[in-house]
Amino acid sequence: MNILKLFADYPFFPSFLDSGKEIRDIVYDSRKAKPGTIFVAMRGASHDGHESCMDAYERGCRDFVVEHRVPLPNDAITYLVADSRRALSVMSRSLFELDPKTESQLGATHCIAVTGTKGKTSTCMILKSIFEAAGRKVGYIGTLGVMYDGKTIETPNTTPESYEIFRYLREMRLSGCEYVLIEASSQGVKMHRTADLFFDLGIFTNLSPDHIGPGEHESFEEYLACKRELFFQCALSIGNVDDEYYDQVVANRFGRLTFGMAEKADYRAENPQFTISADGFSTVFTCRERGKRHELFLTLPGLFSVYNALGAVAAARNFGVSYETIQAGLAAVKVKGRTEIVPGTGDVRVLLDYAHNELSVKSLFDMLLLYKPKRLIAVFGCGGNRSKLRRYAMGEIICEMADFSVITSDNPRDEEVNDIIEDIKQGAGENIKKAVVVPDRKEAIEYALSLAGSGDIVAIVGKGDQDYEEIKGVRHPFDERRIVADYFKNASR
Repeated sequence: MNILKLFADYPFFPSFLDSGKEIRDIVYDSRKAKPGTIFVAMRGASHDGHESCMDAYERGCRDFVVEHRVPLPNDAITYLVADSRRALSVMSRSLFELDPKTESQLGATHCIAVTGTKGKTSTCMILKSIFEAAGRKVGYIGTLGVMYDGKTIETPNTTPESYEIFRYLREMRLSGCEYVLIEASSQGVKMHRTADLFFDLGIFTNLSPDHIGPGEHESFEEYLACKRELFFQCALSIGNVDDEYYDQVVANRFGRLTFGMAEKADYRAENPQFTISADGFSTVFTCRERGKRHELFLTLPGLFSVYNALGAVAAARNFGVSYETIQAGLAAVKVKGRTEIVPGTGDVRVLLDYAHNELSVKSLFDMLLLYKPKRLIAVFGCGGNRSKLRRYAMGEIICEMADFSVITSDNPRDEEVNDIIEDIKQGAGENIKKAVVVPDRKEAIEYALSLAGSGDIVAIVGKGDQDYEEIKGVRHPFDERRIVADYFKNASR
């Protein structure tokens, strides 16, 4: 693509301008640089891409997008910009030929964003199941990776860099996807990964203090502001009116619909009922829309699943999906790593969940107690390189609500496992008497299972769909489903 067309209307100041220059591709990882590419130097939490410009040059790259001057040989051309991440977004949009001035830059494909502290993945998967029940082709970008056309591609972030988003959006459009669901994280918004997208519809699930600390958000106010910013890019917002921050996040937007338990909600859930059987959890509730009531059955547990389903139902109804089809989608939905029951465990219920912050663990344990387990046994840790406040809160909530807890490792990253565990123990306070520490996560899971008996629920919390343990920059294979299955297989011998 021509260099001028690539930058579109984004201001840049070149050290030398060749208006006829053609760029083959954009890269922001210097290891992928080659002749004909343009390298975008971006600043991250732990690395500044400007320090990699020379590496990209040595690999054949001669064009560089930078925020300040960098030492490079004379034949290198630099393009000075105010914000490299925003430049990457604009350039990626141009490269993959998506026009932000059209009502939907994907033509016949509708773009839907889902944001909130928790519930993004589940809401997307519920809505995906509903659209597929309606015979619609759906693409997805989020925590579970990129899904379209029968493929699943892993991604390192809930919301990938803008280059990947625009590339996958183009591929989804060409494969015939009618809908694309995107989990829009606050970090994704802050880092301009979604800055040049226009969404037909945005869904707000909920908000609570989280992702605040080094490398994330400086304050709750900044966190909230990033959530709010997304809705400037949405033609219609659908929000949880029961959430205390609803008006601050989605106020003064183009059009609004609401869902919740409140009488004023456009889509209101009534009389939720929760059951458990050998096949797992189930929930029945009535959805009231414009005075009419529709009974819905959901194969996911808890009140938070009702909220996630309501958001998805409201979105589906906006696109004309019937309640009969919605029910078919709800009955079929499964969300990996979200209140996921592991099969083959006899009279013991073993559940995997991604809950990893104060709100999500409180909601999870409130839900589990609705099912009146004989005992609730928890296995959990906290991630490294994240706010200590999360550790204190999770230690306090889980050790108080569970009958017994096993405190262990959970992606310690660059920190020492025992240092993280000490923070959790501090948060647990007096309830640490109901817990033990087993730093090895596999041993912790097996120990919890050895304690469990008929009628007990074992909640293995924090990793959900993840199949790895991240330690010192290395992701080691770690499949909790396999660990549980192997334990019960060996126990039956």
